[in-house]
Amino acid sequence: MEEMADTADAIEMATLDKEMAEERAESLQQEVDSLKEKVEYLTMDLEILKHEIEEKGGKGSA
Repeated sequence: MEEMADTADAIEMATLDKEMAEERAESLQQEVDSLKEKVEYLTMDLEILKHEIEEKGGKGSA
């Protein structure tokens, strides 16, 4: 009987660990999505700045 109780406890702990891992994975995926969005925004910003620098350089303002 004690062995069955130990097995039930182990299953319960494994289930809780799985649920916590799933929540953590979901949280990390949201963070990844947010950071991808930020990278996309910063990449566009960088391209705009590069274009502005090229325009200023092309006007011979040196």
